[in-house]
This record gives sequence, structure tokens and C-alpha cells, in this order.
Amino acid sequence: MHQTGHVPGSRTFVGRQGDLARLVEFATSAPRSGGRLLVIAGEAGVGKTRLIDELVSSIGSSGTKVVRCRADEHETAAFGPWRGAMEQLALAPPGTDPSVPAREQRWDVVDQLSSALVANAPSLVVVDDLHWADDDALWVLEHLLDRSGDGSSAFIAATRPGSRSRATRWHSLYRRGQVLALDGLDVDEVADLVEQLGGSPHQAAALWERTGGNPLFVREQLRAGDHAMSTTIDDLLVATIEGLGREAADMLSVLSLAGGGTPVTVLAAACATSIGDLERNLTAARHADLLTDGDDGIRFRHDLLSEAAAARLGADHRARAHLAIADAWASAGAPEAALRRARHLLWAIPAAEATQAAEAVLTVAATLRARKQPAEAADLLRAAVTALEPRSDISAATKTQIRLAEFEAHSALDDLASAARAGEAALEAAVETAD
Repeated sequence: MHQTGHVPGSRTFVGRQGDLARLVEFATSAPRSGGRLLVIAGEAGVGKTRLIDELVSSIGSSGTKVVRCRADEHETAAFGPWRGAMEQLALAPPGTDPSVPAREQRWDVVDQLSSALVANAPSLVVVDDLHWADDDALWVLEHLLDRSGDGSSAFIAATRPGSRSRATRWHSLYRRGQVLALDGLDVDEVADLVEQLGGSPHQAAALWERTGGNPLFVREQLRAGDHAMSTTIDDLLVATIEGLGREAADMLSVLSLAGGGTPVTVLAAACATSIGDLERNLTAARHADLLTDGDDGIRFRHDLLSEAAAARLGADHRARAHLAIADAWASAGAPEAALRRARHLLWAIPAAEATQAAEAVLTVAATLRARKQPAEAADLLRAAVTALEPRSDISAATKTQIRLAEFEAHSALDDLASAARAGEAALEAAVETAD
């Protein structure tokens, strides 16, 4: 087993006092006209979430109602981050009426949330990892800002700059709000952090040069010890994960592919282990400060840890892991099981047969359209086109079916440009079939 240095928990907070004061003032200042939005932008590991934790702690006695939610790259349900917000406000989750298309539920989501926020004023809504939010979730945020014209609700969103975004809508949000750009800690702040984490302040200058003052990177360098000063941060994170032993590390890799919030029964089946053994490994990962328990279940303490857990697997191993997750979802009774299985089958190619993945996608897409959920169908079919279009082991007829299904989903959304592109592609595939 790889031995690592001991580093205390991740609750250490140094520096950022000016940033914290700005956030406290923003969150608790007297209402003024216009929706209030502040975007915290910074690279992964720089401390966006930790700064928000400190903000929430600082305003705990101010009487401000705090609602925290987050976007997730593995989210398959519509309005992903807002589901958590609605649960905290004791509101019914969206999508309870399958006959109503997700896009038509957007106004209802806005109506419910805005009314609840007014009833709980003054309120602060925090959306973490906004870079993973889909178009509908961003649309809801825009319209919540419009509804909060009296200024009684403030909104803070944390995001990585330059990450995948929703173009026009994303940039319109940036223009509407203040932006707080988080950089790395300075040398003196790194020295304070190192001392609080049990290291020697004499290491600060070298660590600052090595990490750019990124707190997560500093912490992992300390955990790994002096011998790792020439190692990349990716290798450090992988070493931290593998320090738990092979069984626990493989479990974490499967969790990273399955996504936060995956039920333990599905995770255990995908790992081919018992619930008891799975819980033992989860406990070890929690004690190592790699995992945390959120409202939506188990998740990595940081996205970079999740990315490192996935990256330690080679392409073939990763494909086999996705196939195991797909098989585990096939036995689950959860409402989203079929959709999650179809996505993992796409990612499992070539460990899974491409034709099997295509059949699953078409079946699930038809079910979603029948349930008036064309946005989810379109998203799944878009992923299928990306995964299957280049492959020669999928017939032109099957590709035509996928494109036609995509055409129908986009048409139901009144996305005529996307529908036209899918229709043209379906026609080309049909001509190839005829030839």
C-alpha cells in the first residue's frame, strides 16, 4: 500500500478575507431593485466551494435563508440543480406529471421557486458547479433573477472559467452579475495553510512555486511528502486514491464513472462486492477525506479527485467498468434506471456491443418521448450520435433510426434548426441504406 503523509481535514480556511467580506456584504446588504447575481469564477481546486462554506457559516445568524444546490455532470433529470433547491424549500420536484414536457414545466419551476424565496426573504441561493448546468437550468436562473426585482433574494454561482458552457445564455448571465475571480493564495497565505495542515512554513515558497497557490494542490503535495515535489497534481491525486489499497481505489474509480448520488446497491453490484465490503471501503475513503455525503448521496470531495479516479483506469478497463455499471442499473428498480443504463452502454463501447447500446438508446428515447420528455430524449440521442456515428459495426439503417428519433425529439422542442440537421443526416443515412 502506498504510504502518504497525514494531513488534517479539509475545513482549514486561510486568506480570502477580502473576498469573504465582499460576499457577506453582497448576501446581506439591503434590498435594491434588480436581481442580484455574483459569479465566483476560479480554476478547479482554488477554493470556490470552501469560500462559500465560510460565507454560509458567517451569515448563519443574520436571518438570511440559505438554499444551496449544485449542478452535476452526470445529472440526467431535467432542472438538475433546482431539484435540490426545491427539496430544501419543501416544494414538489418538477416532472411529477410525465404528460407535461420538461420545457413546458420551466415556468412552473420558476413560479414555485420565486414564490418560496419571497416567502422566506431575505434569501440567498447558491448554485455550485454552474459549469455543468444544462440550458433549462440556466434558463430558470435567468428568470429567477427577473422575478427577484425587489432585491430580497441574492444569487451566488460558482463556476470554472472557460469550462463547457451554454454560449449565449451563459454569457448573458455573466453580464447581469458581478464577477469575483479567485486566484491562488499568495506565499504568506500558503505558509499559513501549510502550518495549519501540520507542515513547516519553510516549505511555503517551494509549494507556492509548484502549485500557484492552489489550496487543493498544496494540500495534496503535503499529503504526498517531499518526494513528490516533482510529481504532477494528477499523479498526486491518483497516489492518494491508490493509498487506500487496490480494492478501495477500484471502487472509487467505479464511483467516478457512475456519478455522485449513485445508489449503494447499484455501486456494489457494479463492483461485484457485498454491501458490507462496499461500506467498509466507503468509510475508509471518507476518513481519507476523499468522499463526502451530500443531500443527493455519496460524492467526491472535489471534482479533481473524481477525474483522477477515472483517469487511473485505462481505456479498456474504463469501458468494462461502464458495462458493469450498465448491468447494475439493469437490475435496479429506480425510475431513471433505463436512462442511466443506456448512457453507460454508450460509454462502454467496445466492451459493450454497439448494436446493444443503439437498441437501448432507441427504446429509452421512445419512452421519454411518450412521457413528453423530449429534452431528455434529445440529449441522449445527441450522445448516441457522437458515440455511434463513426462506427462501422452499426448499420446505416440503425443510424437512420437514431437520426429520425433525434429529429422527432428536436421537433417536439420546437428546435427547428437542430431538427433540420438531424433530418438531413437521417436522409443521408437512408440513402446509404438504399445503396
